[in-house]
Amino acid sequence: MDPACRKARKRAQEKAWLERWLKDHGTSYFSGDYARIRGWRETHPGYQRQWRARRRREIHNVMGVSFYSDEKTACRLKVSVFEIKAARQGLVEKGLIAYRNGLTQVLSLPKGSL
Repeated sequence: MDPACRKARKRAQEKAWLERWLKDHGTSYFSGDYARIRGWRETHPGYQRQWRARRRREIHNVMGVSFYSDEKTACRLKVSVFEIKAARQGLVEKGLIAYRNGLTQVLSLPKGSL
């Protein structure tokens, strides 16, 4: 199974588990734990920001444009990474897109091609 799809499946399973916990116990799994968590965060400043940066799915360039990895795109489209790469190569060969170093640019069509 594709790693990105495996992660999406795990998130869905965790969400279902938390919903079952709430139904069975009448309270959130995380309720009543705020004081302990707040103390931990005070002793580990910046941890959450660093954690999010390491696990970020979207990558933003200096212009603020975001794009997705081949793995993330494949998972969203429910196809393999190989299919993504093959489709992209076909578009490059036909001159419809330019691709270099992980960036794709859609090219304008020649006049009279429509």
